[in-house]
Amino acid sequence: MILIYNFRDILRMGAAASVYKDELYGDATQTIALCEFYNKLLSMQQSEISMVKYKKEPISDKRFRQHLNLPADDPHFTSFNAYVNDACQKAVTDLYGKFSPLSSPILTQALLSSFASRFKRTLPTQHKAIMCFLNKEGSIHTNRVKKNLFLWDRYALYIFCMLMRIRNSRNFL
Repeated sequence: MILIYNFRDILRMGAAASVYKDELYGDATQTIALCEFYNKLLSMQQSEISMVKYKKEPISDKRFRQHLNLPADDPHFTSFNAYVNDACQKAVTDLYGKFSPLSSPILTQALLSSFASRFKRTLPTQHKAIMCFLNKEGSIHTNRVKKNLFLWDRYALYIFCMLMRIRNSRNFL
């Protein structure tokens, strides 16, 4: 026999019990489906109530700062910073002594894509936080965002570089 736990809504259970008695009595599959649906309904209501309570509570600045803390001597950050600086310096020094039309970029699209993918790989917490601030973290399932995900990754990279440059002018020279 299946028991419905967290049973508190007597009136709603009365209607469900009458439907069960009239239409589903003796059908084990439908009984299981009905009980699972009712449990899901109760858990969704509990989730909504807890979300309202959670949203009213203040966000802990200390925990948030600790989660996103990125010290200047972090090995992942220093390696990423060195990678970007070396690649940019190589691209600029390759232009010395050569004619470069105004329409040709110094940093190629492939190089920018490699920066973005490396940023996403080496500093995932910061990438996820920036994507969350841009409201793109939860909407990855939509086709439009999926098609342009590489652009959003680049945008997150640009924001990260800007913030790190504001923090310390010696970053990302």
